[in-house]
Amino acid sequence: EVNHHCDRCSFSLKAEKTICMNPEGSPGGILFVAEHPGRDEDRLGRPLIGKSGRYFRLVLKQFYDGPIALTNAIACSPGQEMKLVRASVLKHVDACRPYLAATVEEVQPTRVVALGVWAAYSILGRAVPIQSCRRGYGFLSDGTPVFLLVNPAAALRNRFVRQAFEEDLKWAVTCPIPKRHELRGVVRLIESREDA
Repeated sequence: EVNHHCDRCSFSLKAEKTICMNPEGSPGGILFVAEHPGRDEDRLGRPLIGKSGRYFRLVLKQFYDGPIALTNAIACSPGQEMKLVRASVLKHVDACRPYLAATVEEVQPTRVVALGVWAAYSILGRAVPIQSCRRGYGFLSDGTPVFLLVNPAAALRNRFVRQAFEEDLKWAVTCPIPKRHELRGVVRLIESREDA
């Protein structure tokens, strides 16, 4: 459950107004996970409504009109602190992962779209170089596909990224659900010196 008194990380102290932002939307459709709220989102308490969020919503309407839910990997606005080193950002994302897991459980999405590296990390548990794996996807443990896209803010800054983002967003919301590849292998768990 959303905790407006959350102190799991220091970003709750940086948020001007909204601590532990609520997800919004409808269950049973596509869940979009953004990286973190910006100033506009913090001020109004809603995900993806700033400049890049408005752009994202406008593009999405061209390709998809079904149920959607929107949330963030980091539920509080970090202000200028997102320029921190990777390990520090991962620590903050890890603090919010239980909230995201609860959102996934509540929404029961047919597919998830991660919008950016930290969104991918929050949903899949690993950071993926998004721009190096265009049209990449993974799966949640229940088989729900997770599609990987760049942060829409990057699309606003570069026309080439914008074109790729719009093509990839259309693909992510309209393509057939990919089949999960069966992984086969032998695992030997080494837990002690003697095992090694």
